[in-house]
Amino acid sequence: LKPAIGPEGWIVLGTSVIYLGLRCLPFAVRKMPIGWDAYFHMTIAEAIVDYGRAVHTWMPYENVPLNYPIGSHLLLALTEWLSGVRPHRFFELLTVFFTWMSGMQLFTLGSRATKDRQVGCYAMLAYLFLGDLGSLDYTLWSGLPNLIGMYLFLGLLSALAVEEPSRVRGTLVFAVYFLAACFVHHHVMV
Repeated sequence: LKPAIGPEGWIVLGTSVIYLGLRCLPFAVRKMPIGWDAYFHMTIAEAIVDYGRAVHTWMPYENVPLNYPIGSHLLLALTEWLSGVRPHRFFELLTVFFTWMSGMQLFTLGSRATKDRQVGCYAMLAYLFLGDLGSLDYTLWSGLPNLIGMYLFLGLLSALAVEEPSRVRGTLVFAVYFLAACFVHHHVMV
């Protein structure tokens, strides 16, 4: 039994394979993330790995409270505990994964909001393959927590763009996505 995914589904599938292949090529030659923000996040993730728990200060570097949500850093630490993969390698892999997932969310949001799957395809293609202000921008400055927060925000919008939303369902979805986004990145709260 072969599922009928339609022409847009084949575009999404083909684009996903091409995109993931192109975005994973740099792993073969690059040892560390290229953006400046990654080193801030790696310091926090490494501290969580070293202490074996959530951290709330910059110790041992400075006795300054950490004023940043640590959800994405806990995820990086968890992956090292479970797989042995160092946080900087998984950081880059997660950047590729959540960029791709954001493209899929844009397809869903565009398709639901306009009731036209072609518009969803164009939204996804524009996001995944635009270098400036598109998906590549997160790689250039290593904005993984912001990227995860934006993915969750797009998920919120996609979930709310159904034809007959239920008030209770909408409230629950909004609460879950908002709390998850806030746990990952403080700018997304705006």
